[in-house]
Amino acid sequence: MTTSRPASGEQQMARFTVGTGTYAIDIMQVREVLSPLTLTEVPGAPKFIEGLAELRGEFLPVIDLRRRMGLPMGKDYKVVVATVRGRRVGLVVDQVIDVFRVRSERIAPLDTLASSAAFSGVIKGEDGAIMIIEPDGLVSDLEAGALGELATAPE
Repeated sequence: MTTSRPASGEQQMARFTVGTGTYAIDIMQVREVLSPLTLTEVPGAPKFIEGLAELRGEFLPVIDLRRRMGLPMGKDYKVVVATVRGRRVGLVVDQVIDVFRVRSERIAPLDTLASSAAFSGVIKGEDGAIMIIEPDGLVSDLEAGALGELATAPE
């Protein structure tokens, strides 16, 4: 993935799938994309934590976005390492598609019916809507405390 600086009025996003949905995340919040990792289950950890992975000598909490969205577990996946509430966290996604640029006027805020802290907006695309993930909104304030206890890799 390239991370060249986009022109003014544009954002670079990483596009990925979870279940049948297509999502995007601001590329500035993505650190890397990894193949499946060996996970260690953490007894007593919140259900949203799939497990811990050791990555270059540090522990990385891993959140399965399928589980977070109420979907059944998938077999094949990638791990998007992103910053969530100031900590590096692995986000399990089905497939990373590409990195793309989007003009600001193609990004719409969510209306109050579809509003969620986990999403910051929606991209109007030729192939349908692409929901923009807001990593900090993936965990509540209470869950963030548990996440901080598990992570050893501050951003």
